[in-house]
Amino acid sequence: MAGDGNPKEIKRFYALRKKLNAEEKISFEGKMNDTQLQNHYLNSSIYVMTSRWEGMPLVLAEAMSYGLPIVAFEQSGSSEVLAAGKYGVLIENGNIDEIAEAIHTLIRDTELRKHYQQLSLQRVHDFELARIMKRWEEVL
Repeated sequence: MAGDGNPKEIKRFYALRKKLNAEEKISFEGKMNDTQLQNHYLNSSIYVMTSRWEGMPLVLAEAMSYGLPIVAFEQSGSSEVLAAGKYGVLIENGNIDEIAEAIHTLIRDTELRKHYQQLSLQRVHDFELARIMKRWEEVL
């Protein structure tokens, strides 16, 4: 996991990780600079977004640009970027059991991960600056 957040919630995360004996399985890297984040993406296999609400989640497009398969809770931002589930796995918002199962499925199924990797690389082109600028020029 990368990023920062509420210190109280981070403390809760560490306690839960310890309680579940998952200290060797889940690492919390904290806030990262650009190079550290790039390496984090390159060393990852799946991107999971558990946000319950997002505007336009640029982080999804960023993760997709590294070819990461996406699993995300369904909310306006992830639904838009993933085109209602066409380019990644959308899970009912807040459904912990379902998101855990989707992650397990991707972990077990290399071919499915490759499929979603290709979809991520395909979709990210829709967010390239040149394409966005052309669309704005058409509107204006």
